[in-house]
Amino acid sequence: MGRRLVNIRIWFWLLLASASAAHACRYSVRDTGFVDLGTPFFRLELFSAGPASQDVWSSLAGAAATALSDSNIRFSTNSDARPGESALLRLVDSEGRILSIASGGSLPRTSPAAALLLKSIAHSPMRERLMAEALRSYAVVLLIEGENTAANEQARGSAEQAILSIARLMPGMPKPVEIPP
Repeated sequence: MGRRLVNIRIWFWLLLASASAAHACRYSVRDTGFVDLGTPFFRLELFSAGPASQDVWSSLAGAAATALSDSNIRFSTNSDARPGESALLRLVDSEGRILSIASGGSLPRTSPAAALLLKSIAHSPMRERLMAEALRSYAVVLLIEGENTAANEQARGSAEQAILSIARLMPGMPKPVEIPP
């Protein structure tokens, strides 16, 4: 009987510990806000046209290691350019859409110029603001308005209602955050 009572107590404590752990992790989504969950990357491609673009490649490759480290952009080179074409730097998304960044004489030939260009591609004042707010707030709501004014107002109203609902629930959450969305 005594051994059975010890086993029941052990099971009770294990059950209680697992139940409280399951309850505590309900709000851990906020803790994983900056975890990469397989988001597709952008490719920053340098199409080179031979040895003349070696200095451009060197400056970009060196600067990319630091300037792009915290972004979803990966630097690569591609030597598919035909002889006689100038080098080309372009950004390619996961769907194959292309944004030309620079070509020929406008490509950076020094590491400081390359770092400045890459930072302007990977960082923006809005990105910096979103990251700062996401770290100190429960959540960040970013509303990007379209051309339909009525739909914009409806989306704004829905967002405001959601923010108010979450703000009312925040005091009872196990991981307190002072600033609502």
